[in-house]
Amino acid sequence: MMIKGKFLSLAFIMVSFLGVTIWSLFNYDRAFSELVKYNQLSAWSLAQLELELHGFEEQLSLYRSGQTDAGQLNKAYDIAWNRLDIFLTGQETALIRSRYQASERVGAFFEVLKEYEQDVVNPTPDSVRLAEMEVRVNQLLPSIRDLMVMNFTGPSAIKQRQELQQTREGHVLVLVALLTIGLLILFVVSREMKLQYFLAWNDPLTLLPNRAAFMTRLERLAKGKQPDDCTLTICLVELNNFKEVNDSLGYAAGDELLTMVANQIREYAHDQAFIARMGGDEFALFIYGTMPIEHRTPYLVRLLDELKPTVFQADPAHRVRVSMGISQHPITAHKIEELILFADIALANAKKLKENHLQVFNHRMFEHYSRNRKLAAELREHLNIISNSTLYLHYQPVIKPGNAYNMGAEVLIRWHHPEYGFINPLDIIAMAEENGLGELLGKWIFSRVNHDMSQLPASFVDKLELAINLSNSMFTPALFHQVNEMLQQSPLRAEQLILELTETIALDDLPLSQRIFKELKHIHVRIALDDFGTGWSSFSYLMSLSFDKLKIDKSFVSNIETDPRQFMFVESITKLSHQLGLVVVAEGVESLHELQQLAHIGVDEIQGYYYSKPLSPAEFFIYAMTHLAHSAEEIVDVSYH
Repeated sequence: MMIKGKFLSLAFIMVSFLGVTIWSLFNYDRAFSELVKYNQLSAWSLAQLELELHGFEEQLSLYRSGQTDAGQLNKAYDIAWNRLDIFLTGQETALIRSRYQASERVGAFFEVLKEYEQDVVNPTPDSVRLAEMEVRVNQLLPSIRDLMVMNFTGPSAIKQRQELQQTREGHVLVLVALLTIGLLILFVVSREMKLQYFLAWNDPLTLLPNRAAFMTRLERLAKGKQPDDCTLTICLVELNNFKEVNDSLGYAAGDELLTMVANQIREYAHDQAFIARMGGDEFALFIYGTMPIEHRTPYLVRLLDELKPTVFQADPAHRVRVSMGISQHPITAHKIEELILFADIALANAKKLKENHLQVFNHRMFEHYSRNRKLAAELREHLNIISNSTLYLHYQPVIKPGNAYNMGAEVLIRWHHPEYGFINPLDIIAMAEENGLGELLGKWIFSRVNHDMSQLPASFVDKLELAINLSNSMFTPALFHQVNEMLQQSPLRAEQLILELTETIALDDLPLSQRIFKELKHIHVRIALDDFGTGWSSFSYLMSLSFDKLKIDKSFVSNIETDPRQFMFVESITKLSHQLGLVVVAEGVESLHELQQLAHIGVDEIQGYYYSKPLSPAEFFIYAMTHLAHSAEEIVDVSYH
């Protein structure tokens, strides 16, 4: 909008410039033409009038002296008469008639001609009347001469010349103004072009070159003649968790941090490297030329050490970390895009580490990257097929001690790849999130659950509670509609469905979470907080979000029989949860001792390898039917007594 406004303003100025120029030229031409036309007409009319009147006076004098005849006198009289009549009535002489009493002076002369008309028509040389006429004509002729003089030298003539002069001066002023406007336009356009050029190649916040400038510089370098062994070093720098600074401290604090980091990189690198801001919280630099290859990585390590205190100081909560990915290859061996990709792969590996860290690209990283790319492409294909043998679901039983009538299960995704074998479920979810497949994965899980449950007896399905894990991409305002659609096509009732999400997902946007929770509870879908204790672990959030279940993470269950602190922590969680009306589930139970401790605390439900590993739908059916066939007393004998 700003650029459009500037363009429209510039267009308006240019149109105004052209319009004023045309108006000025037209006005000057009109004034000049009028003046020329007046001067030409007035001069010609007065000249002709004076000439003919003098001719008549001359013929009158010659006739009285006997030097000409009456015919010549009458001819001169007629010409003078016509000239006077034209002057007094003609349109072309209207302007001059209004000046210098010209109409009165010429009219007086015309009256004399009219008075002596009969004397001229029938003349006699010795006529007294002709003698009187000659005297009066000679008396009036000087007034006609004066009229001629005054027309060219009188006040009107002076005024006309003044008007012409003023018009010329005005025209000059207008042209000067137009020239000034033109220069101003050129200045504005030039400045705007410089600004646009700067913004095209530089970041407006940090004033560093931008991504376009960085890539152009690299491509120019690659196209030049370089030795075969000349190595280019590319380093990508990213501020991890930078978004949290913007969210908690505001965008002004975030901008200040970016500016501080940019200035520090600029000062440190100096002329050793070309630096750019790639966008967001990512910077880049490349080293090429005189610095020996063996010195470049230590040089960048020192840069990382320089940035640590800056970032530490800018973020009071110390959430932001600096990660670096480095790619070093002969510039003639790879394309620029590949060198950037290598650095980005190294950066991704550095970001997996919690502390400030630097990683140098190696081909093992690329193999892992290629593997994930291939798996991501295959995952996209699998998610479009509900029933397949490669990507499927397993169900891990959730036991309710003392309850022989129903049981629960957590839905877990499995992928057995023909080339890479078993793919870790966490890797599947991470892969889906990174490649924009999170929502599609959620739809597939819902559809696959319906498919699996439809293969089992309805009487059995009616006794189940199924818990489905939600990823970041699934926990959106569209979740309610997806769940509602699933239930409409499912043998499960809404109250049999439990949606599990972690603390970090639930607390990312608390108002949004509250809205989604309200919608789901309206249709009686329950919600569980998974992996409790690994995130923020605040009971205040449990009340504000109205969870139905709380799942204690496996890390707090392990060694509960030998570590009193573990026992006290789980016991406190359980008591507080019961006070809030929450059902407590313990994950990762693997031994009888752990089970006994949890039973003593009063945990409501148990999940773990002690009872069962995740099972296929058919295996889960057999296990569940066997388990439910036993009496409550037999279950308690194994677990609680």
